[in-house]
Amino acid sequence: MPHKFAVGQTVDFNAKVMPTAKPLGPFEIVRLLPSDGADDTSYRIKSKAELFERSAREHELISVDSPSAEPSAGLTRWVGPNVAVRLQPPRPSRPR
Repeated sequence: MPHKFAVGQTVDFNAKVMPTAKPLGPFEIVRLLPSDGADDTSYRIKSKAELFERSAREHELISVDSPSAEPSAGLTRWVGPNVAVRLQPPRPSRPR
């Protein structure tokens, strides 16, 4: 199965797949991993906010500049070297 993402591409974890606390991204694809026979390809990814690489399966990732990226997943603002803050969109107000 061919890889959907390329080395150097910026991705993040899909909030639909990981609705709980997810690692602080965005991440850069640093290596394409060989297929292990499963239907899903894997990658090595690296965040500027972390000192180590992670492994991720293709179904867990979305392209950051993709129109299909979920807007409710929040945005990341880099506030310093290796320091990022995840911004959440405002919640709609409830009628009282």
